[in-house]
Amino acid sequence: MQINIESVKSQRNKRAWSQTQLADVSGLSLRTIQRIEKTGSASLESVKSIASVFEIEASDLQKTAIPPVKKMRAKLSALLGVISIMLSGFFVLTATAQPVMVDLQLRSSGETLADVQILNEDNVESEVQISDVVKVLLTTAIESNDTIKISTKV
Repeated sequence: MQINIESVKSQRNKRAWSQTQLADVSGLSLRTIQRIEKTGSASLESVKSIASVFEIEASDLQKTAIPPVKKMRAKLSALLGVISIMLSGFFVLTATAQPVMVDLQLRSSGETLADVQILNEDNVESEVQISDVVKVLLTTAIESNDTIKISTKV
């Protein structure tokens, strides 16, 4: 099972215990403690032993699940599609200057993922890196009828 390495280290350091002391009080080997703190991988019995000596629930040491990248990408793609439509409707304004200021706020499930202002030149692509897996490319174009077209790519 995967556990939160920082939680184990934090609990150990809070008690001012070395890895050797944690091994002694938990009944695990020093090598097991070192491996757990390095890889975050531990057997259920090891997790129970460590949780017991820290006087916490074993579930408190478990790593919280991170949503799969594909689900996150799909949600962000849908979200950015909606934002793109909203932005294009919101920013169909008379163009009076070459650079275009775009306020971009990305939210998912009530959580703000990005909140940026982008000053974009006509037909120039700007990049906003939201996470290690999601990047937004934004292009503004001033149309011949004095409207602004905003294009996004995820």
